[in-house]
Amino acid sequence: MRAPDYDGGGLVNVIAELERRLTGGAPSPGLRTDLAGLIPEAQSYVLVLFDGLGDHHLRHPAAGPLAVSRRAAIDASFPTTTTVSLATLATGLPPAGHGLLGYQMWLPEVDQVVATIKWTTLWGEPVAVDHDHFLPRTTWERLAAAGAEPIVLQPANFEGSPLTRVLYRGSRFEGYHDMAEAVAAAADLAAPPGRLVVLYVPHVDFAAHVAGQGSDEYAEAMGVAAEVWMRLGQRLPAGSVAVGVADHGHVDVPP
Repeated sequence: MRAPDYDGGGLVNVIAELERRLTGGAPSPGLRTDLAGLIPEAQSYVLVLFDGLGDHHLRHPAAGPLAVSRRAAIDASFPTTTTVSLATLATGLPPAGHGLLGYQMWLPEVDQVVATIKWTTLWGEPVAVDHDHFLPRTTWERLAAAGAEPIVLQPANFEGSPLTRVLYRGSRFEGYHDMAEAVAAAADLAAPPGRLVVLYVPHVDFAAHVAGQGSDEYAEAMGVAAEVWMRLGQRLPAGSVAVGVADHGHVDVPP
């Protein structure tokens, strides 16, 4: 097993590349030249985060439009779990720089192991953590300070949640109720120049965790993700570019 690439071939470099294009700088290196050249220059960008859609999942029969659009593989942050990778995007830093180091981690200020999806104890009790200031300065704060506008598109029920407060300080939150609404909103929001719109698509991750990659539920979720990507490409306004990434992949294990 090798260490992840944080110098030009990782998720942290994707967000740094987009930040550099919109503002002229970022705290981490952008993508190495061969990868950066795969992303056209644009006035605004839509970063579509497909939760759980690792590179090897693109071989699934329902992944068609996603597989056709594949350009390269990049490294997730370590450990390869959603909250760690989302914090990497939210700060433009690798995990050692932003401090959200695992799905579960012990926090000395509360003397508890905290589950970082819902920010509770392992028994589901809320913990007294300062969610709004857990992370260092965010990507969104830097973008806004430089005159760009960061917008996150999330399921509407995520608004105000502890994880949303941890990750999206300094961004504009827009909630959606279904994927058709999400695609339409992403396309409309990308029209003005100087914007980074981040669209979160959770379906593949949920289906893989609950039912496994051989299930009908997984095939349906992959179809939803592919449809989102295809429809967004059809609706993108002139001057904007969509970049699709994942935060990690999945492997099925025997019972």
